[in-house]
Amino acid sequence: MIKVKGIYEGMCVKLLEPIALAPETVVEVLIPEGPTEQGQEYEFLRRLVEEGLLASGGPMLPSEEIFDPVPIRGIPLSQTLIEERR
Repeated sequence: MIKVKGIYEGMCVKLLEPIALAPETVVEVLIPEGPTEQGQEYEFLRRLVEEGLLASGGPMLPSEEIFDPVPIRGIPLSQTLIEERR
């Protein structure tokens, strides 16, 4: 058995990853009971990324790359912005 995730859109389920199936292959869809709020939010953010409205790897989405901040010299950028706005 192959497990593939999909998104329900109207009367169709759109698969999130490509799979090779013969035409008219019968598939079984298992629907989890009561989706969690966190799962719904994740799916919403994932769809925004898919549509190009949000950069991938944002604060709520897992990223394939681990962010490693680069140390800089001088005062923090936030302090510079505050001073310039005064």
